Amino acid sequence: MVHPALRNNQSDPQPQKKPSDPAPQPAPKHIVPIIILVIVMGIATPFFVASYRGSQIESNQNKVMQLMRDYTEAQKKYFAEKHEYAQKLSDLGEPFSKMPEISEAPGAPDYLGYRFRVLLGESGATGSKSYLDENGRMTAGHGLLAAPAKYGYTGKNTFLVSGDKIYFIDLDVKTDQAIAGLNHFTVLPGAARMKN
Repeated sequence: MVHPALRNNQSDPQPQKKPSDPAPQPAPKHIVPIIILVIVMGIATPFFVASYRGSQIESNQNKVMQLMRDYTEAQKKYFAEKHEYAQKLSDLGEPFSKMPEISEAPGAPDYLGYRFRVLLGESGATGSKSYLDENGRMTAGHGLLAAPAKYGYTGKNTFLVSGDKIYFIDLDVKTDQAIAGLNHFTVLPGAARMKN
């Protein structure tokens, strides 16, 4: 015979609660797009930076090409008035007075990503000639060198002008070394003439 108390336990069993881990909560819906965005930006950023830099270099070079043409015209006008060419860019007024010399200390401001040097003569296969006369006046011609302030970041091509002749060349990462002693207009190997 079953004891009444036992009978009650058998007929009405109470389930025992087992401790369990809380159910995993799904990630908030707004986190997933953020994670995707971060991944996409990490992949795309180098491309956008390179694309922006390339467009900036092209813009700088196009403006400097026009500046070289304008420099030639400014020198013609200067010669017509003074009977000599300007030996200082500042003598030609703006925008030429804003153009910094290549000889300035590293880190000095550039103009359109470039630095400049007035050339005092020209050299070629037939020899060299100075643009300066015996009185130190620049009467035999004029020339200008424009080189990127920071190769690959502000520009790539180096420009040289003498009279109406404008040439350009990519001197690569050795631009600074190649132009260090360049004080005469010279058609460098590999240079191409720009159409006027």
